[in-house]
Amino acid sequence: MDGLREYLQSLGARSLIVGVGNALRGDDGFGPELAARLAGTARCPVLDGGEMPEDCGPQVLASRPDKLLFADAVAFGGAPGELVLLTPEQLGAKVAVTTHNLPLVMLLRQLRQQLPETDIRVLGVQPRQIDPGRGLSAEVTRTVELLGQLLQR
Repeated sequence: MDGLREYLQSLGARSLIVGVGNALRGDDGFGPELAARLAGTARCPVLDGGEMPEDCGPQVLASRPDKLLFADAVAFGGAPGELVLLTPEQLGAKVAVTTHNLPLVMLLRQLRQQLPETDIRVLGVQPRQIDPGRGLSAEVTRTVELLGQLLQR
């Protein structure tokens, strides 16, 4: 957690966080919930990419961030609510299934080509459940609250 905390604390005005996920599918709503929690209070700009983060592409490219962080539910085998910080390459090796229209890995590859100087990462939370019609689990809710505290101005 120390390396993750250090990375999160390094985010500043030239960084960008994009929340990814479906708020109507349980813990898959992690990204949008984090984006909502951080709106107007984070040390860096925040976008809600929802289920189609590729729609944020023009905004991401226009901002030319030095650090670009996508927040999403990632089934990596951890405990529910546990966080992992991944590079696009690591994400591609860990995740075979996605709930998004365009797999996040494909978007990250495209952005890597268009923003070669940008440090692109994925902040993944281990979901407890991604069942339709359910809200965030208690574990993921606690994680969102912790991240909100870490990333506020």
